Amino acid sequence: AVVSTQCTGSSGINAEYGEQYCNYVRDSMMEQLSSVKPVPQNKEEVDDNLRSLMRTVIGKLNWLATQTMPQISFGLLDITTTTPWTGQQFKDLRKIVKNLSPSRITFSPINHSNCNISVFTDASLGNLHDKKTGEGIILFWGNPEIGNNSHANLLAYSSNKVKRVVSSVYAAELNGVNDGLGYAILIQSFLRELTFDPGINIYTDSKQVVYSTNNVSSIPEDKSQILLLRQVQERIEKGEVTVSWIESKLNPADILTKKGVNPEVISGLL
Repeated sequence: AVVSTQCTGSSGINAEYGEQYCNYVRDSMMEQLSSVKPVPQNKEEVDDNLRSLMRTVIGKLNWLATQTMPQISFGLLDITTTTPWTGQQFKDLRKIVKNLSPSRITFSPINHSNCNISVFTDASLGNLHDKKTGEGIILFWGNPEIGNNSHANLLAYSSNKVKRVVSSVYAAELNGVNDGLGYAILIQSFLRELTFDPGINIYTDSKQVVYSTNNVSSIPEDKSQILLLRQVQERIEKGEVTVSWIESKLNPADILTKKGVNPEVISGLL
């Protein structure tokens, strides 16, 4: 197996050094943030100097989030989509840094010839500070099992604000499934160029979305969602995609849309 940390792409001594280095980066960021005196009140807008410091720290954290730390992605999304920044965002940022711990992604040798692309999606209506909706998508090549990373390898993940206007939990979850399908189709096309031909299995914790996508007679109350629904239904009818339900507490995409989610759900897969 190959182990990748935030600072190295190999295992053994380099991985250990990478963890030590990341601890050093965390401590240096925490030292910078802890030096801010006085700490602004929750609703007090931060000044230009503090705003500049926060941008610097967020830039470093964004790099970590896109490499091996999906668990901090949502916290950063929540901060960066809020304007103006106040003492609350500063405290949220300091909490993210304080709770940082070295993480790694393990790439195990598996038989990719008979593996599908597994897509986990989640969306949470109005979960951001600005009352917009965030969605999380995580993709694996293989058949993931919670707590066992030997059956699948991580391909990609994202935590983003939903660009479409959504007015219900169903619409948000359906949008997440549709976006996850788009990611999977793109990766599938790359893999086919390498002579692999994986299918696509999508998992969501919305039973309503699972039912509607698997029933061609289903029509959403919000007519603006018909096109999204038909796009998924068409792929299912052709046998190219499956959409299945997964319990929320077992959905690794949950950590990309909410705070306070058990990180072991996703760390057990990495």
